[in-house]
Amino acid sequence: MKLSEFIKNYWDVYALVLGITFIVLSFILLLYFLIYKATLKEPKEHYDYINKSEKKNLWRISLLATLSITFFLNYFFVREDIGDNVLKFLAVAFSFLIVGLILAVIFRYYFNVYYPLQMEKRLEYIRHKIPRFLTDENGRRIGPLRLLNEEEEDLYLDEGMQREELLNSIDYDVWIDDTTGLKKIERYDGKLHALKCSECGYQTLRIDKSEMIHEATEFLEGEMVKYYHCDYCEHKEKRHFIIHKISIK
Repeated sequence: MKLSEFIKNYWDVYALVLGITFIVLSFILLLYFLIYKATLKEPKEHYDYINKSEKKNLWRISLLATLSITFFLNYFFVREDIGDNVLKFLAVAFSFLIVGLILAVIFRYYFNVYYPLQMEKRLEYIRHKIPRFLTDENGRRIGPLRLLNEEEEDLYLDEGMQREELLNSIDYDVWIDDTTGLKKIERYDGKLHALKCSECGYQTLRIDKSEMIHEATEFLEGEMVKYYHCDYCEHKEKRHFIIHKISIK
């Protein structure tokens, strides 16, 4: 079949089907995540979802919607009036491809620049403003709890937790019911990176130094040793890492 015949007889059908497919997929994905968010009951669950997954999921939905728009534009404007003019078809189709790429860039710019600012405000509100409640052993709801400040919360954190906060690898919020003394401790990632110590279990294991045993070459893998030290329990360990061969093309 000639390309001109395919364009005249089938392209609009394929463009319509693909446009509908991608828009349906975007709605399904959006509906799935809306339902998933509705199942999250605790504020901390909402915080973790927004912090770790929401941006990535919205970006996927935006890409599907962009693909749908691109194919719908092709369906409405690249029709049988193109006739046998293949060059005209390619020029028009390419122009709509550029439109789709521009939309993708706009979405990407939004999610990389503006969305994080909005997300931080939402996370701050969820973490510190939404009331917390507890349920006692009789099923009775207790609260709202009071969020302790940095000085007060140290009374309810063990030494390992306090060291994690000191290293800024983990940050804890302590909510307490002043009447019953019951507390709720929430754990958040800190700004600095530390690993979980295999000895004490706290996220206080940090790298002291690295040593290159031998560098990777085109023919042999390399090897590096990293030495770690736990700032809480003083546990020390070393880990070996294999460096892949250098690929020369």
